[in-house]
Parts: sequence; C-alpha cells; structure tokens
Amino acid sequence: MLAACSGTSDGPSLPAANPLVGLATVTGYQKINALQPTGFAEQQTGPDAWRVLARGSPATPLERLEKIVLARAAEIGVETKHAFFKPGPFTRSTSCKDARDLPHKSGRTAAERFFVVEIEIVYAPRQLDPAFLPSAATFARLSAEIAGDQVGADAKAASLAAMQSACGK
Repeated sequence: MLAACSGTSDGPSLPAANPLVGLATVTGYQKINALQPTGFAEQQTGPDAWRVLARGSPATPLERLEKIVLARAAEIGVETKHAFFKPGPFTRSTSCKDARDLPHKSGRTAAERFFVVEIEIVYAPRQLDPAFLPSAATFARLSAEIAGDQVGADAKAASLAAMQSACGK
C-alpha cells in the first residue's frame, strides 16, 4: 500500500517543512507553504496537464489525502475553465527524515514524517470518455466532504501505526 520511504520527489517543489507542526494534526484542505507543511501543491506539466499532490501528517488517513488531491484537481479545472478532468492513478509514498538530517535554525532538530499522494491530471473542455469527471460538480462534492469529515481516534491511530511501520520507527 505504501511505497518505500523517500526524501526526494520529481513532483511539485515543496517548501521546507516546519518541524514544530504536531504529528497528531489531521491535514486540512490548504496550500502547502513555509509555515504549513501539509496540504496540497501542484505543478503544470503541459498545456492541459497538471501534477497534484497532497502531503499529510502521520495522523491523516490516505483516503483523506486522496480526496484532497482530487478536490484540488477539480478546483484547478474550475480556475482554468476546463469543464472536465481525468485523474491518473494515485501514487502513494512516505517521506521519512530523521532529526539528524534536519537542522533547525534554533540549533535543535526534529524528525519529519509525511504521507504523500500524487496524481497526474489531464483537462478537457468536454467529456472525452467516461473517466473524465466534471470539474465544478466534483469540486463542490469533495470540498463539502472534506469540510465535513471527522477523522476519529481509531483512524488516526491506524494512520500513525502505518507511518511508524513505513518509516521503521
């Protein structure tokens, strides 16, 4: 289910993670930035193609990250006036960095552990085949689902255990 731990990606360029962000926080629908290391990022790869990823905390179930990726893909379709989009298969991985690899400006170090879900997206002005999804309707549905999701303690614990197993710590 999870790929081997990795520290690099050919995907969108991501800002350095803030080691002070809590491990038990569930990732929300927000853009990744220097202060918020979890959320989504995207990169345009062609005139009608994008790569979208979601980077989540160890407490965030992969299913939630998949929704975040698809919601952002749909939102890009709305923003770029593409009526339909076709997601490729999900690529799942983990990022496991030890504290000794991550110097902090205070002189202290902290470990980073993230789940990463990524997809390639193709956009079109019309539904070219049944795999193309309507951008506006999909964004409305998924953003409502994400906003209403309540990630329970059991789901968080399972996600934390999966991260521990994937990173070997």
